[in-house]
Parts: sequence; C-alpha cells; structure tokens
Amino acid sequence: MKKRIITLIVAIAMLFAVSVTASAEAPEIGLESSYNAETGLVTVSVYAINALGLQSADLNLGFSEDMYKFEEYTAAETTGFMIVGGYIEDTPGLCTSSVIFTEKCVESDLDSNGRLNIATFTFKPVNDEYDINEFCLWASSFDVNDVNVVKTVKAVGNTMLQEDKTEDVTLKKTEQQADDAQEKTTKKTGTANTQAEINSNWYVYLIAGVLAVGAIAGIAFVAIKSSHNNENSEEKDNSDSDEKQE
Repeated sequence: MKKRIITLIVAIAMLFAVSVTASAEAPEIGLESSYNAETGLVTVSVYAINALGLQSADLNLGFSEDMYKFEEYTAAETTGFMIVGGYIEDTPGLCTSSVIFTEKCVESDLDSNGRLNIATFTFKPVNDEYDINEFCLWASSFDVNDVNVVKTVKAVGNTMLQEDKTEDVTLKKTEQQADDAQEKTTKKTGTANTQAEINSNWYVYLIAGVLAVGAIAGIAFVAIKSSHNNENSEEKDNSDSDEKQE
C-alpha cells in the first residue's frame, strides 16, 4: 500500500514539474518604452521571450495618435531571419512588424537576456499629456515548430488600443488601378515611403523571397549539372572516335 502511495506521489510530482516547465517555456511577447530627454522622443522596443523554435510571427503595435506621432521604424539586426514593418498609414494608431526565419529561431538568435529582439519604433509626443506606457503589443500570428500558437500569446500594454485595428495590412485601390487589381500596402519606414503589393501578411512575401532564392540556386545547380553532363558526353564521343580511328 505504501509503495502505491509513493508511486502516486512521484507521478503527481512529475506531472507538476512537466506542467511548470511547459508553462515557463511558453512563448511571450514584450515591449519596453523609454523617453529621451535630449531628442524629446519616445522609443518602444519590441521583442519575444522563449522564442526558440519560432518560424514566423506578425506583431502589431497600437498607440494613440492623440499622444504620439510616428517618427521612425528600425528592424533588429539579423543573420538567420528577416524582419519587415513600419507605420500603417491607412490604419490610424497602428504599426506592425513581421519576422520569418529560414528555418527556426535558435539560441544564437537571442541576446544575452534570452530575448529575440525584433524592432524599435520611435514616436514624438504631440502634447504634454503623453504616457510612455500607453502602447499595446499583440500578435496576429505566431508559428512555433509548425504550430500557430497565437491564441496562447498574450497581448501586453493597454489592450484598449487594439480596438478598430486591422490584422492584415492592405492599401486602398487608386483610380488608376483596374477593378481586378490587387490591393496594395504603403508602409512608412523613417522618412521613406515604400509601396508593395500585399494581399495579407508581410511574411508571405518574405517566404516568396526565400523560395525565389532557392529557385535561383536550383536553376544554377541544374545548369551546372547539365554542363557537366555535356562535357562527359563530349569526352565519350571523342573517345569513341579515337577508338574507331585506331
């Protein structure tokens, strides 16, 4: 009887340990805002915690235009993944940032604090009533190890700023566009405006870029292989010709 009780206690303890570990390793998103007295600007840094295994994500940063005017967007320096984002001019009070890995997030992608740095947004207060904590960060997609865990990634900050904000980034059609033309997106990064044809999330186009690179590499491989085969064929023909002459 005692042996059974001990076994049951050990099993419960193991389940509790697994539960705690799983909870501790659940992916999270975070932001840090600060005011620079010299420039008079507020900077918001966006990052992910427990991001190992992350493949792609779409993040949204909401803010109040009664307090702030968007100034600049800066993507984090990366080596194994790509990041795009900026201010969405068609949706007041919304900035976005999308990240995609060629494979998935690994230990070397994290900083010394174990965070995956994604982007920095800079804002200028429009009056003296601003609050550096008046921002909201939430995810519209978050793919980890081939699973979209976005429902488990909690929003941080003032969630009231999520209201009336779109999850997908689109542009309105212009009069010059045909009726069947795709919608476009204007994203403002710093002082430059860039237009890109986008139907849904930015990371789809990052994937297309990765595939394009892969396709080019594949074409090069086929060309090299074809050339090699041609050389082998020519050598064989020459060899056969020499044998006939002998």
